[in-house]
Amino acid sequence: MRLARSAVRLRSGHVIVARAMALSLGLALLGCRVLTGPSLPDLPPQNHSLDPADLRFGALVGDCQGWSGGSRPPGTHLLADVFFTTDQFATHPNVEQFNLVRQRGGSIVFEYHLPGYRVWIPIDSIPSFPHATIRYVPDPSRYDARVAIRFGPDSVPDPDLAEIGRLGGRVTDLIVGFYAEVLLPDASVPALRELRGVESLRVSAGDGCLFSG
Repeated sequence: MRLARSAVRLRSGHVIVARAMALSLGLALLGCRVLTGPSLPDLPPQNHSLDPADLRFGALVGDCQGWSGGSRPPGTHLLADVFFTTDQFATHPNVEQFNLVRQRGGSIVFEYHLPGYRVWIPIDSIPSFPHATIRYVPDPSRYDARVAIRFGPDSVPDPDLAEIGRLGGRVTDLIVGFYAEVLLPDASVPALRELRGVESLRVSAGDGCLFSG
């Protein structure tokens, strides 16, 4: 991935947390291992399991109506997944999206094989993200994504749903021969793009309306 001259080059699928970041004694560990606090803690090793039972995908932090649950999350910073809904068919985030995170004080700790990052982000900057879904991270060892697939003529009579399972994915919505939503490990996204019958693959915008900046 090529970024602006001043940007650090990121490699998809690699955690790049700077070791210089101090572990905060004030870290708050909320339900489902959601991480908040003033400083990013050491993150656990990545769980590479392809068992669909191990998939983890967080709830929305908020949407264009405000914070989920009606109140701002506690603390100053949050570990969150940011998925951009512009240029949804891209295989990685673009320079503009990289800059959106950095300009809002975010630190990028992981780059998805989609237009998305895992970030350590100031909570008060979250409502200013344009055209993005921002989700809690329920298990910081997992890097899972929800994608929308459009099937082409090669998928008739049936798409290869068994192969999606072998990639660690779980189909959450299906219109046979036309469309599916799949939750799967990020590492499996490139292979999913290559499956027979997959015409296009994009970020799933998910439920609710979005922060619009």
